[in-house]
Amino acid sequence: MRRTTSLFVSALLLLAACGEEPSYERGMAAFEKGDYAAAIEAWRPLVETGDARAQHRLAHMLLEGKGVRRNLREGVKLERQAAAQGYAEAEYGLAQLYAKGRGVKRDPRQAARFMGRAADRGHAQAQLEFAAMLMAGKGIGRDTARAAASYRKLAEAGNREAQFWLGHLHAEGLGVSWDDSAAASWYGKAAEQGHPRAQYALARLTETGKGTAKDIPQAVAWYKKAADQGHVGAQFRLGAIYGNGLGVAKDGAAAVAWYRKAAQKDHPGAQAALGRHYARGEGLAKDLVQAYVWFSLARNNGETSGAEEQDAIRKQMSPDELTKAQALTWQWLQRSKTD
Repeated sequence: MRRTTSLFVSALLLLAACGEEPSYERGMAAFEKGDYAAAIEAWRPLVETGDARAQHRLAHMLLEGKGVRRNLREGVKLERQAAAQGYAEAEYGLAQLYAKGRGVKRDPRQAARFMGRAADRGHAQAQLEFAAMLMAGKGIGRDTARAAASYRKLAEAGNREAQFWLGHLHAEGLGVSWDDSAAASWYGKAAEQGHPRAQYALARLTETGKGTAKDIPQAVAWYKKAADQGHVGAQFRLGAIYGNGLGVAKDGAAAVAWYRKAAQKDHPGAQAALGRHYARGEGLAKDLVQAYVWFSLARNNGETSGAEEQDAIRKQMSPDELTKAQALTWQWLQRSKTD
């Protein structure tokens, strides 16, 4: 029988003694416990006889250096052998290797080729990533209609990421009809499953009444769900809603709190807004030094809407205050470079 592993892998596997009857499941149980020697022992005979699952698992161990010395070349070789048998997990793994240039020369076309094969076999993550490749035309011709069809299959099966993207496609009219109602419906399904980008997108539609009934309190509720998960756009939008009293009672303190969360993540609009609140003393104590700092950070990120206000408060600052503000700005920028 033709051997399916290199001499290197064979020698490695022979380190494990022949024990119980070969069992992929027994090997998985050992692997999940971190007992890599036992996993190799269980999978060795299976790899020798060409079992694609075992080949893929050993490839993973070699690529990651789990229980064995890392060897990208041999890991790729085993992954190829498993993929050649039509094993979707291996095809997906090989696609990732080509996409990242790990153990092989980076090749977007080969990445798309193997990702497409895995997707065609029903591999959910591959279907998502292949659809994204089709959307971007990465390694394959751009085809939004085909991407939409792939997303739809997953979305109808309850995949929240696919539901979000199908909503996005309807919102933009890409590969499907331009339909705000359909967008809101798919965003809603993903939002209910806790998808932060879908929650934000649904909030935007609900705030404006596009594709769904206009409902500011409901929009705020969705913004908060997304913001609590760290969605910077939602945090900024909440700052604007409370700061300007858009459909809710104006609340400077709440506006500042949300603007600060987004500003600390380098959202330029939020940084300029926070500078404005410090300059005017809205929602917090007036502080020209802090106002100058946040305006400076916003300008550094390309937001110039607060430029005139910054120039105005600069004239009100003492030399010591200006020096302090400039030092704080420099410290923030240096800290951001190392984060």
